[in-house]
Amino acid sequence: MNGELASTLSVDLPWLLLGVRLGVDATGQVFLFFTAVLWVLVAVYARQYLAKDARRGHFFAFYLLTMSGNLGLILAQDALSFYLFYALMSFSAYGLIVYERDRQALRAGRIYLYLVVLGEALLFAGILEGTWNAGGLGLDRLADTEQSNRVIGLLIVGFGIKAGALPLHVWMPLAYRAAPAPASAVLGGAMINAGLLGWLRFLPLGQVAMPEWSVVLIAAGLAAAVYGVLVGVLQDEPRTVLAYSSISQMGLMTTGVGVGMAAPELWPLCLPVILIFAAHHAFAKGALFLGVSVATTTANRATERRLVLTGLLIPVLALAGLPFGSGAVAKAGLKSIVAALPVSWSDWIAASLSLVAVGTTVLMARFLYLVRTQGLRRPEAGEGPWMPWAILLVIVVAGIWLWPTGLKAGLRTLSAAGIWHAFWPVSVGVIVACVAWALARKSKIRLPFRIPAGDLLCVAARLASWIGPFWRALGNRYRQRAVVRRRAWRERRDRFIAQDADRLLERELRRWGMGGIAFLTVFMLAFLLLAIE
Repeated sequence: MNGELASTLSVDLPWLLLGVRLGVDATGQVFLFFTAVLWVLVAVYARQYLAKDARRGHFFAFYLLTMSGNLGLILAQDALSFYLFYALMSFSAYGLIVYERDRQALRAGRIYLYLVVLGEALLFAGILEGTWNAGGLGLDRLADTEQSNRVIGLLIVGFGIKAGALPLHVWMPLAYRAAPAPASAVLGGAMINAGLLGWLRFLPLGQVAMPEWSVVLIAAGLAAAVYGVLVGVLQDEPRTVLAYSSISQMGLMTTGVGVGMAAPELWPLCLPVILIFAAHHAFAKGALFLGVSVATTTANRATERRLVLTGLLIPVLALAGLPFGSGAVAKAGLKSIVAALPVSWSDWIAASLSLVAVGTTVLMARFLYLVRTQGLRRPEAGEGPWMPWAILLVIVVAGIWLWPTGLKAGLRTLSAAGIWHAFWPVSVGVIVACVAWALARKSKIRLPFRIPAGDLLCVAARLASWIGPFWRALGNRYRQRAVVRRRAWRERRDRFIAQDADRLLERELRRWGMGGIAFLTVFMLAFLLLAIE
């Protein structure tokens, strides 16, 4: 079965819908743990953060709906309930994104909604055909059934929108920047992993080799990992940098799924690595989003601000992959399964992962620089308590060692070779960041250009501005032709109505001449012969 999908605890509701089954399996336990912890801690933070906001009731209504959908899809053990909970989470999150109701938030919400509708349509088509092929709605049947390329493509793209896969990632930088700080924390820490869980639940991973799709996912994952770093370092707002960091980190997890598609025998090794990666990313990214809010609200208190910046180093170094951290364990596990791939280009993938680790360190240095220098450039709505953020920092430090699977994986990285492989990319990234900072400070060099949040949307808008005049001129030309044709047709119709119909018919019959008479004669003879028979 797909990564120990058998439920250890389940409940069947045959009277609900087409028969609903909720349960917790080995995979669901991990997702349920880090998702529930993050939603609860962020809720505690949001309660004080929005204490003086008159519209906080609206926020918490959408917050609870989104949380219900997120937790429900983890518990779902049948395709229909998973889809319904997934849709509930996706559409309810729109209310969190547009909560500020300014121009930036409304634009982010509009783009998010476009992609959500597209994703739901693709998922509905893929799940419908997949369950038909499987002969039932159970996720265990889906996981054990070999699906067509059409179904796999629909599921990969549909869930890839939530997972931030290229080029479906454009909603993330806009949404993370526009939403309130608590909403950004759950969007970037919990909700983004729902797409990953969808792949784990619906794709026949570990059952059959899918070499073509594995190449697609590995290439797309590495491209997202590199692209997120390159575009992220050109941003000038901390939350936008974190959004592109999420795109990069989800690209690494996508690579892990691609490895499992290439070699089903490696899936028992791939699944724990992906689970460690998902938990590590959820807690680290949640701590960073809350940390940005705490740092902004303490901008005028120097001592507290230095303390916050020191605390932010913990999830920053974890994401960079510093030895003994959760990020180092996750990336070491990913490299180990890549090295076990029975293909000649596995060394290239491993080298790419090391370069991505260097880039992640530079990206996190850019994030710290922006947090340190932003001051009160974007004032927050309120000030939340420090306790939820502090708990997240403790989990980032100790969580991997308290989890039995994480402890086993972590112990394997404590060798001299493991520590070195984790340490050198971070060191190179720190050196690159320091050199760049020193050059910028001495020579006043600034980045030559900026890539706005949403990157590819800006490219599409620029292309539209170039093509727009030509398209409008072409459209006007065809519209003018259509108007002329409609006018001519109306004139012919009016002339026909104005004339005597009998005289018109007589004139048309006279035009037939002998040929018309012969045609009518043959037609009547044929009709008589058929009638006689």
